Amino acid sequence: FKPFFTTKPNGTGLGLSIVKRIADENHWQINVSSKPDSGTTFTLLIPVDEEG
Repeated sequence: FKPFFTTKPNGTGLGLSIVKRIADENHWQINVSSKPDSGTTFTLLIPVDEEG
């Protein structure tokens, strides 16, 4: 989630760091699963508001 890190020629490297900041501010959870030669999956867990 390092800001400005990108592997894309036209990327800014801000996407995941912004998501991480928003998740942290809201007490959400981010899980990362990476498999060589297969890819990486990011899962964002957002709790349901019990009060509606």
